Amino acid sequence: MSRYCLKLLFVVFFFCSCSHQEKTIQNRLFSQSNAVERITHWNITTSFYADTAAVSKGRYMDSNYLSIAGVDENNIELNIFNKLPGIFTSKKIKWETDTNSYPLIQLLNDTARRPAVKYLLTTLYSNQDTNVVLLVNAAQALRVHLNNKLMYALPFKKSQAKFYEDYIPVHLNKGENTLMVKVGVHDFSSSIPHWHFSAAIATADYARENYAREYAFDILKKSCIPAGSAAGIYIGPYIGDTTVHYILRDDSGLIIQQAGLNKLATDTLTGYATLPLADSLQEKLISLEVQTSKGTLKQDFYYGDFKDYFKRLSADYEEIAGSVGSDRDRINLDAAFGRLSYLLKTFVTGDFSTVRYWDRNRIQFAKELSGYFRRCKANPGKQVPYEGFIHGFRSGLDTSLQYYLFHADTKMMKRGQKVPLLVIMPFPTNNDAPLLKSWFISNYDQLSWDSRLADENGFAVMWVNLRGNPGVNAISYHDLTECIKDASATCNIDTTAIFVLGNSAAATKTLVHAVRRPNLIAGCALVNPVLDRPVASDSLPHDHLETTDLLGNLYNSHVFIKCSIGDEKVPVDRIKSFYDDYKRNFNSSSLLIAKEGSHLSAPRDYYRDVFVYFKNKYRALHPAEIRFSTYSTQYNSSGWLSVHDLRPHSQGTINARLTGDTLLIHSNNIGKVTIRVQDLPISSEKVYIKLNSNPVFSCIKSNRKDVDLVIESIKENESHTPEEVFCKPVLLVYGIEAGNLEAIFSQNWRRKYFSSCPKKLDTNVTAADLQHYNLLLLGDVNNNKIIKQLAEKKVLSVANRIVTFNGFSFPEKNLSYLTLVSPFNTVNKCQLLYTSECTDVLPVRDISNENVYTFRSFRKEGEKYVLEQSGMF
Repeated sequence: MSRYCLKLLFVVFFFCSCSHQEKTIQNRLFSQSNAVERITHWNITTSFYADTAAVSKGRYMDSNYLSIAGVDENNIELNIFNKLPGIFTSKKIKWETDTNSYPLIQLLNDTARRPAVKYLLTTLYSNQDTNVVLLVNAAQALRVHLNNKLMYALPFKKSQAKFYEDYIPVHLNKGENTLMVKVGVHDFSSSIPHWHFSAAIATADYARENYAREYAFDILKKSCIPAGSAAGIYIGPYIGDTTVHYILRDDSGLIIQQAGLNKLATDTLTGYATLPLADSLQEKLISLEVQTSKGTLKQDFYYGDFKDYFKRLSADYEEIAGSVGSDRDRINLDAAFGRLSYLLKTFVTGDFSTVRYWDRNRIQFAKELSGYFRRCKANPGKQVPYEGFIHGFRSGLDTSLQYYLFHADTKMMKRGQKVPLLVIMPFPTNNDAPLLKSWFISNYDQLSWDSRLADENGFAVMWVNLRGNPGVNAISYHDLTECIKDASATCNIDTTAIFVLGNSAAATKTLVHAVRRPNLIAGCALVNPVLDRPVASDSLPHDHLETTDLLGNLYNSHVFIKCSIGDEKVPVDRIKSFYDDYKRNFNSSSLLIAKEGSHLSAPRDYYRDVFVYFKNKYRALHPAEIRFSTYSTQYNSSGWLSVHDLRPHSQGTINARLTGDTLLIHSNNIGKVTIRVQDLPISSEKVYIKLNSNPVFSCIKSNRKDVDLVIESIKENESHTPEEVFCKPVLLVYGIEAGNLEAIFSQNWRRKYFSSCPKKLDTNVTAADLQHYNLLLLGDVNNNKIIKQLAEKKVLSVANRIVTFNGFSFPEKNLSYLTLVSPFNTVNKCQLLYTSECTDVLPVRDISNENVYTFRSFRKEGEKYVLEQSGMF
């Protein structure tokens, strides 16, 4: 049947509960030019809460919850609404033809965390007998009745947050057809998309095309299949298709089995085909390929007891790990094995058919390790490089091991060609976790799609797990720079084509990095952006945290924004307004409003447009104009100009523009700039400099000397507050009597920054330490000799149990956070956590956010701390 000859007319009948009078709502015709039509009008019941015992047994969907009204859910008639007054409510979701809004029905709100069932009913009117596919984005359990016949019954969630998840071939009779959908929600440990519902009718061609995209790497019910069990392959819209074939390959790529998929037993109620597995395949990693008219779908699985397989991998690891040559290969091998060990120990039990991130992730790393061990055994005595998904390095900040994910096409890497890089930012959560223990890298389905899109467009792609809140601190910037530097050791990354991408709340992180580092980042992609303030802290001055204040820094950047017309979290109008207000600040920009997807579920290749937009775009190394705003001298470089000596508590701005052989500079709140004259993009040898329209001097390019230009005279006592303690190696210094405070601090540091904080007792600190490190000083003048030296140097004073620092006074027993220039080496900084009393709690976990302009003093009340005073230096 041609996709253009299908014509459907949907009619939904419902009764208002107040009058019980039948009314008819008529949807528009199924367009000849469209292959999919969403079902936009439903009658929806209130929630029926499921019995806990039935949920635990997986049988809660078997109950007929409509029996309380004397109705059999397997025999639904049009006049049912007259029989159920007060149970049904009308839910009408409009679909505007000019905006193509996405009809997403919210089944439960975020607080209703009880297993529940709802019924959704409607009528479909077709002007002919026709075969179509019902597409459903449903909750965690689903049953579908069409014309009182059970068409689909799935007691578990196949995947997570797919745009179209269930593909149900159905036959519509000419005229009226009754449709009832029963949805269940029972697992609240997984994501909110499971609490929503939508449905559509599509042609078989459209359904198969979307199925091939959504299930490209995710077609098996389970990736770890116990011995004696069969493999369940979800074939959805390809049920009964004789052209679909499957191939099984062993771990080395050899074909071990192949046949037509129609030869397998198929359950039309679940959409699964059953693939029997021979005993000879036990204890093997196997690759499944399903070849369809819309492309080849792939997924790896293990057949047998995975715990036994892990023991064999562990033995190989112990045998081979000691002979790995380079530190880089050893770190990366240890990271992959550590990730697999974590996945096995943490998720060895549980229902993998509900949320199957973890077992697919286990297979991913098991296959990677198995292949490496096989290559090592085939090349005894030779150094075999480990080319894995996880990469690690020693942090220059605290010597800890930090990790990132990286993928680049091996052919590009071997050719040594310059490769643009897209960095995907992590989604912020309240539960800090190092990358090796993070759910962020568990969605192998999405990671595979990101990698495929990168290969198709000639990009490398990196997934990072930056430490701390990157609103104003240096730790995350430090980590990002080191990740890129480490990846550059094996891949020739084009430093003029580094882009960052953030989805939802991660868009804020993305934007903050882009505006702070215009000399590093060529562009940013904001996908379904939730653009909040970069730091959630009522005590910090908001005017110093507004990302939009710095958007002018993106004058040399490329900005791509994508959102969905059906975004249920962020209104499209808000995104449009943001774009219209600030697009003039960008080098180039584009706003794409997608017709498909929502905030919580979108097509798997949703980032395709990002790669396409950034392709062949670059950051100009020597732009003719520099516009730069900053609150921090830490992020002071942009092309051929660096900013120094900001006025305290101020946003420094500068506009430097070349006109012929003249450099025009206009600035505000900036004391000094450095101009790298040899990098100026002009051909003339002599350069004339004008400051705020006044001629200053001229300079010669061939001298290749940087020019320091004093713009404003800033007195020493007005010097800019040292704001970045965490931009270089740090050392925690504590006294023996403050050991309890040190233990609490170190515990919080490890939980937040995934490492041990470098530390020393005050009596062990050397003069070299004081010169080299930025110092974190815990305690007071009595229990920390370094803090005592600060008092002796008149940096602070203590009298009558009151501490005075830079105009602020506070009780000694308070816990107070202060930042200052190190008196031991003025290029370094100190951060004090000053208190005369030991404590079991810290009022601030992300201490890296405490070093910009701020002073805070907390008073202890019982087991808690209360902010007593705060301010800016």
